[in-house]
Amino acid sequence: MFQLRLQQLQSLGGLTIALCCIVLGGMSFLDAWNDDRRVKAGIANFDRFRKVLVAVSAVSAERGPANLAMTVAPDDPAAQDWLRKARATTDSAIDAAADALQGDLPGLQGVTKELKELRARLAEGRAAVDKVAATRPDLRSPGALTRAILAMFVAADIAEQARMHAGLLPVQATPEIGTEVFLGIAASSLREHAGRYGSYVVMQLVPNSTDIDVAFERMFETAGRLLTLRRAVETLTLPMRAEHSGVVRAMAALDARFFQESMPLAAAAARGARADERMSVKTFTGLYVPNLRLADDLREEVAAASRWKLEQIHSRALTKLVASGVLTALVCLIVLGITFILRHALFYPLTTVRRQVIALASGDLSEPKLEGRVGKEVGEMLAELNTLRGDQRLRRELDDAQRAMADELRELAQTDALTGILNRRAIEAEAERMTKLAEDAGESFGLVLFDIDHFKRINHTHGHGTGDIVLRRIARELVQLIGPGMALGRYGGEEFALLLPNTTAAEAAAVAEHFRERIAEMQLDEAPTLAVTASFGVATLAPGSAAAWESLVATADRRLYAAKRAGRNRVCGDDQMPDWRWVAA
Repeated sequence: MFQLRLQQLQSLGGLTIALCCIVLGGMSFLDAWNDDRRVKAGIANFDRFRKVLVAVSAVSAERGPANLAMTVAPDDPAAQDWLRKARATTDSAIDAAADALQGDLPGLQGVTKELKELRARLAEGRAAVDKVAATRPDLRSPGALTRAILAMFVAADIAEQARMHAGLLPVQATPEIGTEVFLGIAASSLREHAGRYGSYVVMQLVPNSTDIDVAFERMFETAGRLLTLRRAVETLTLPMRAEHSGVVRAMAALDARFFQESMPLAAAAARGARADERMSVKTFTGLYVPNLRLADDLREEVAAASRWKLEQIHSRALTKLVASGVLTALVCLIVLGITFILRHALFYPLTTVRRQVIALASGDLSEPKLEGRVGKEVGEMLAELNTLRGDQRLRRELDDAQRAMADELRELAQTDALTGILNRRAIEAEAERMTKLAEDAGESFGLVLFDIDHFKRINHTHGHGTGDIVLRRIARELVQLIGPGMALGRYGGEEFALLLPNTTAAEAAAVAEHFRERIAEMQLDEAPTLAVTASFGVATLAPGSAAAWESLVATADRRLYAAKRAGRNRVCGDDQMPDWRWVAA
């Protein structure tokens, strides 16, 4: 009876070991299968990202023929043909990127919306370019050319946002290529800033240009960005150079022909313009633009190297998948075969294995303490568990790093690049949250919209650079005034929005008056004679009110314009004639 029971225990022990091996092998197989799927998703997302990079470069490349078309005769056939071909290339690249982004995967819809916004901004920029190009050269305004170039810059900024968000897609699936994705973004950004560098030169080469000083300053800033990007690209390409000679050749060509030839040429042209010895835009374009293609060549070489790395990762994942399945079956057969031989070394080791499997399944990745002696085969199983535990730890670390990177990129996406405060999308999201809290708590809620008075005149008289300084200075001054729970953001152009939770109409008007006084007291070192003022519109939701955010914005906006009509530099918080407490002369 005892002998029979022992045999049953031995059989049970053998079956238990086999089951544990199946579980462990299945986990390893499932992990390898998930890894294979993850890498495939990363490859698909990288291909989408690559198409977005091509579209972004096409938007940048369109500015060259656009600049030329605005500086030659309207009937110049070569310039018009070049512009038509460039626009067709851009449209085709954007369409290809949009088609690649079709689907329900997280993140695709956001990039698709940005491409739609890109088309709208690009249409506005093209309209401005066409208006200048259709005007006789002797009737063209240098300011109109500058505005057209800046409108094309706006489209490029939207394209860069789409590029950044598209770059998140492959990184989220395959963090191993994060460096390669960031390198692709850096190479694409280098192409964009190289194009902007040339556009700032074109602004200076136009006769009678009123923006020559601003353009020269922007050109100098862009040169600094280009050199920074060059150093970043050079550093990031170091690991690639041993296996990818194309990256080395592309980087060398970019250094030799763009940084050592084109940039000095552009600098010399700008100095000549300031000395009233202008090179023609046609001559400058013919010498400068061809070398911009070298940045695209570098981007393509980097993309090809990154795609090769992804394929290598996929090959390893597939090998791991096959190996996991084969190893699982082999271990099960071996364990079942030696069960009757290793009776004395089964039960306690199996208990140890069971505890570790349960710990792994529950997410406990701490290193277990091994007690007692185990056989060689069981020791190998425990070693495999340690490997799996190490893989899980690495995956957890990668997940944490990915979440941290996503949080950082999300913060960048919510910040206005010029002023450093919340952008419109972020302020509207914050408003939705605050109004919901106010409604639930039965509290009031205030909104202040304010607009810089005569901002277009500031830009026209003092230059867009001074306008940017005014926006940044106002943001810096007012951030110091906002209290706990308040939110300040740039709502668009020269308009700002201030969110005031649990605030009555009188309190909101008082805050707005404080802001108005601070703005009116500002002194700009860059423009000592410039007086900056702003007009304010105040709207509030009474406690328990369920009015929509759009209605609150409309009310504040209406009162803002009432303040402007009343003479500007005022705070208006009522649709009736504002009294002395809410309106300041």
